[in-house]
Amino acid sequence: MPEVRFPRREFLQRASVAAAALSLPRVTGAQSAAAGDKLKVAFVGVGGRGRASIEGLAAEHHVAYCDVDDARGAGTYKKYPEVPRLRD
Repeated sequence: MPEVRFPRREFLQRASVAAAALSLPRVTGAQSAAAGDKLKVAFVGVGGRGRASIEGLAAEHHVAYCDVDDARGAGTYKKYPEVPRLRD
C-alpha cells in the first residue's frame, strides 16, 4: 500500500474548517429545545446523599420525590412541600 502524504498544514486547515462547521449551530442559537426550558427530574432516595443531588439541581423542575424511609426524606419533603411524594 503506497504511503499517502498529508501535510500538517493541510490537516490543520481541514480540521479548523470542520470544527467551525460543527460549532456553527451552537453559535447561531439553533437548538432543539428553547434555552429557557427546564429539565424535568424525579429523585429516588431524597435523604442523605440524595439531598445533595436535589440541591445541585435546584434550578430544574422537580416532578417527584421517592424514598423508602420517610424519616430520612423528611427534611427534603419539608423544604420542597410543592413536589409530589411517592412511596416505594
